[in-house]
Amino acid sequence: MDCNSIAFHVRLYDTKNTHTISEIMNCKRPYKLLRVSYNMLPSRILNKFSNYAETLRISSMNAYMASEEPNFLGQLYRLKNLKRLILDCTFVPDNLQTNKHTCSNLRELVAFEVSFANFANFNEFIAAAFPELTKLVFAECDFDAPLSFSNLSALEQLVIECGTPFDCTLLKDLGSLRNLRAFKLSCSQLDGVEQSCQLHHVTKLELTVGTGDCQLVRLAEIFPALTSLNVTAREEYLSADAEGKVEGKLPRSCQLKLQKLSNFVTDFTISDFNYFE
Repeated sequence: MDCNSIAFHVRLYDTKNTHTISEIMNCKRPYKLLRVSYNMLPSRILNKFSNYAETLRISSMNAYMASEEPNFLGQLYRLKNLKRLILDCTFVPDNLQTNKHTCSNLRELVAFEVSFANFANFNEFIAAAFPELTKLVFAECDFDAPLSFSNLSALEQLVIECGTPFDCTLLKDLGSLRNLRAFKLSCSQLDGVEQSCQLHHVTKLELTVGTGDCQLVRLAEIFPALTSLNVTAREEYLSADAEGKVEGKLPRSCQLKLQKLSNFVTDFTISDFNYFE
């Protein structure tokens, strides 16, 4: 492993702790992976790692700590080479402010067990602050309102993983994400899948869900241009010829993989990604 890629974990309980900050400022290694717990880093520390850090993981920031740094995400433009941001067990406040600065190199944002006070505000913020964002992941998060996405013009991959029912009215929003090519969804069941919309630009769909034949057929109609459909579903909800029914609605070139599970457990694993790297 490249010595420069070893993660630097900063447990900063108090940003006024001059001893801890002094130690950080005297650090000589050009770390590419930064992990921050309990408090966001002061701007001078972000400036120190501005030319090196490529991944930042922010964890264990509760509502009180977030109120002390209400626009902590707005300071990330100081990390000039930041490519991936991980929010882990963190509270995101409802007053994120956009400014003239952007993180133009950020490509991936992962939220794991994050509580959003105002998701509409968060969407507006990331659309402005991370204009080149191509991958967005939400796993086991808590939202203040039903999900809705807009103005994420560069987004190519969207992952939503939860243990609750999924409101399929969100699918209409995906129509505005014109560069979206891959959608992964893990949930307990689908609600409202009978809606009328078609998403021709999405070519890869991966589902882990408790659902039946009719809903899978409807999804195949909503995504008529699929080249890959990977489904893991509860065996008790599917008929013996479920695969044939779904396959009949898919393009001939689409690769279908349907896995039936008797002991169904929603899968929260994101392929090729380790939350706790």
